[in-house]
Amino acid sequence: MRRILLIAVLAMAILLPGEACAGARKAAMTLSCLSLRVRPAQVSQLGFAYRLAFSTADDDSVNDELYRSGGTDEVGSFAILDYPGSEALGAIIGDLQLKTPMAGDLDVDGVTDFLQVNLAVPGLSTTGTIEVDDGMDVSRGTVTATWNRAAGSASGTVQLRVSLPDFSIQNLTFNHPFEIYQYTGTLTYDVAGTHITASIDLPRAGVASGESFKGPMPMERLDVATLARLPTSWMGPGSLDYEPLDTFGLEGIETTVNYLAKGLYAGLVVLSDGDPATPFMDEYDFFDLVIRDPNDANGNGIPDLSDVPAAGPSRPGISLALVNGRLRAALAGPPGARCLVERSASLAPMSWTTAADVTLGVVGNGEADLGPAMGDLALIRARIIP
Repeated sequence: MRRILLIAVLAMAILLPGEACAGARKAAMTLSCLSLRVRPAQVSQLGFAYRLAFSTADDDSVNDELYRSGGTDEVGSFAILDYPGSEALGAIIGDLQLKTPMAGDLDVDGVTDFLQVNLAVPGLSTTGTIEVDDGMDVSRGTVTATWNRAAGSASGTVQLRVSLPDFSIQNLTFNHPFEIYQYTGTLTYDVAGTHITASIDLPRAGVASGESFKGPMPMERLDVATLARLPTSWMGPGSLDYEPLDTFGLEGIETTVNYLAKGLYAGLVVLSDGDPATPFMDEYDFFDLVIRDPNDANGNGIPDLSDVPAAGPSRPGISLALVNGRLRAALAGPPGARCLVERSASLAPMSWTTAADVTLGVVGNGEADLGPAMGDLALIRARIIP
């Protein structure tokens, strides 16, 4: 048994300097929705009920969305205010523009601080405007917002104090629940030439619902600072299919993934339909993308995700195990590659013999049965055949 264990140790010692390399690599990835979900709220004043809700839907039906409308520090929506008598006269519908707190990125992680679940929003106040255009006159009012959300939670409250003097509304105060949507997890990838085979596993942060985005994320390297995303589809919240538009899928805008510095990539992901459960497509569909890749195999300061691979054949990874008295090799390398597993009793160049010939699978994995472990001292290596 001691001699069999020595086989695995010697095999690893030979492979580490020249024959083995990392297989699939992992990077941290975050998607942050640029829209907020602000639920309707109702308040009673002088015995009369008022209700405030929000919509970005084509027919002004309530979908609770406030979307980022002015850089990183402003959100907007149509505000629908039901008031006494609106059943007959119709609701007041106005264009709401509202400043958001924590609109920068003080922790320099590539994500707007307000959209980060792990950062609290501690009772911060911002201001905004509401404009009502009935086709004949334009009425303007003001809005003051106070935001609260605990660190680690995706849900919070926003108090909106609305004044519309032309409608005799002064400091009408609504307390709305709101949510942010952030998905944080891993990007697993492998590089072959300019093509990047990758998959995502991104649970939603700050909730216990089990919501997530999962699926392939193929990319193509345009240069060491720029990646193009290719067509794909994901399984997302509600166990529904989501289609992220590829880099060239949005007319007039190329949504590339760009390397910034120190392992940080950033970009924009646009879903063809951000909420497939509703009949409208253009809602909850814009996401900031951030990737942090710690992998830098050649130490040149450019992460492996976009770096140009070194010239020469790819090198497989190999590990050995004893299973029911037989020696088995687990292999990892470029998908579809032909891999030879060889053995020898010495390091002499002409002493190696083929123990197995394996074609790696579509994810770059394979196995080889090297036969009974006879107790003989042996060296094992693996190499790719062009």
